[in-house]
Amino acid sequence: MEKEPVFEGPKTSESAERADKYTLPTEQLRLLIESLGFTESDEMVETRSKLVAEWSLESESEYHILGEAIADEAAGVNGQISLILQMARVQMEAGQTELAVENLADALDYADNMGDEELGDQIHAIKKILINNQGGAI
Repeated sequence: MEKEPVFEGPKTSESAERADKYTLPTEQLRLLIESLGFTESDEMVETRSKLVAEWSLESESEYHILGEAIADEAAGVNGQISLILQMARVQMEAGQTELAVENLADALDYADNMGDEELGDQIHAIKKILINNQGGAI
């Protein structure tokens, strides 16, 4: 079975529009999460919209609980790491960069503990882009 391609960023100077697409860590993260088989429920999408509009710990907790149900149904370990990555994605979208970096670090540790070097490399690349986009000050 052939693996889906993963964004590795532009390798040459391309148009600014194309380069922007590759440097957006949320898009890379969305694709990675989808490749792991995690799909938000309608209720999660609604809660994510609330979170992005106005961040609150209550909504974050609600979103996480909804995600746990999906993670439990997903393929074992991939479900749990997908949820961690999904939380980071939502945090990025909501401007909660420090929280997103913490979750990406947790996901990276999780991948390392699983012995999944390829997944770890993908998470590390996303985390690096996110930090660089923030001027390295996180």
